[in-house]
Formats: sequence, structure tokens, C-alpha cells
Amino acid sequence: LTICGRTPNFVSIYDLPERVFPPELLDRELSGEEAHREMLLRGARAHGIGTLADLADYYRITRAGPRLAELVEDGRLEEVAVEGWDQPAYLHPEARLPRRITGRALLSPFDSLVWFRERTERLFGFHYRIEIYVPEPKRRYGYYVYPFLLDDEIVARVDLKADRKAGVLRAPGVFVEDGRDPGRVASELAAELQLMAGWLGLDEVHVSNRGNLSGALRKAV
Repeated sequence: LTICGRTPNFVSIYDLPERVFPPELLDRELSGEEAHREMLLRGARAHGIGTLADLADYYRITRAGPRLAELVEDGRLEEVAVEGWDQPAYLHPEARLPRRITGRALLSPFDSLVWFRERTERLFGFHYRIEIYVPEPKRRYGYYVYPFLLDDEIVARVDLKADRKAGVLRAPGVFVEDGRDPGRVASELAAELQLMAGWLGLDEVHVSNRGNLSGALRKAV
């Protein structure tokens, strides 16, 4: 059986592989080594550049070193050095460095940009941990905290809860990172929260007084 979808309540739906995958995929035979090379290559394409640990973690591959070395030998990845990194990095040939990065996004705790915490700290200087299983009195930021990406930096984090009965998107805690402009961050985050409330079918955004960005964000929403 294979997963072919999920219900609105996130329950997995299963079906027979032959009714899910096209014949050209079902008929293709790959060895474990070939599959791991392809998975590492896809991880590299998604990241652009990464260490062995970064690329292996993308699909949770163990003992990835030999397969990565084969990709380098075949010219499908290039081993490079990145300033400030104490490990070799591997560059995908399609990776490009944009002249400018703009945009904003609230990142799920399970987004690939923040899932591998070591990489997140190395790239953004952003220390992040999920506190779902931490007892409430010991939580530092909140139960379900979203990092906020603005341009090419993670500038804040916000604890969020959808109160569907009241029609409100609640922000029990909101925190701006050191050295960031609170005014700009609050303005951009307010716009993103209003957008989120809209696609969740909620009418309002309510911000508590917890966190060093709460005052500015309340004014912005």
C-alpha cells in the first residue's frame, strides 16, 4: 500500500501502488544505491548548496557519504568551501545566487528550511526548537511557533492558534530577533497574519501582550 492523500483532518488515505503511480515509475527498477544518489541529488537541488549532513537529512538518509562521493566523482555535484563553514559543501549545478531576495513567509515548524536545526542556525543564526512537547511553564516562546522569513533573514517568531469558534487568529506571543527593525518587521508580519487569517476563514487577528514585538504588532494589525 502507499499513501495517496489525506482527509481534511489529516488522516492518511491508502491505495494500491498500481492505482497511484504511472506505469513508467512502477516498471522502473532502482537499486538502493541508485535511489539514494537520486534522493541526495534532489536534496541538493532543493537546497542549492549544503553539507553532507544537510543533504542526507532532506530524506533522512543514513550512511550517505559513499553515495555523495559518487555524485561528486560523476560531476553531478561540486565540492566547494563556504566561508564560515567548518565542513565541505556540495553545490548543485543548477544553483544560482539571486541579485536580490524579497518576500515574506511564515514557516511551518516542519518546513525544510527550518527542519534541520543545525543548518538553520548556520545559515540564519536562528536558534529554533519545537516546544509542543515541552511542559507549558518551561516553554520559552510558545506551543506552536512559526519563524517569520523576511527577504533573506529570519527576523521574528510568532506563536499562533486558530480560534475557529471565535473566528480569530490568536498570537499568544511574538518575538523579534536582535538587530532587526521592529517597525518594519511588525508591519510585514501583520500583513502576513491577516493573509493567513483570510485563507483560514477567520475574521480577526488578536495579539497578546507577550513578547518584545507584541506592542508594535498590535498597532500594525
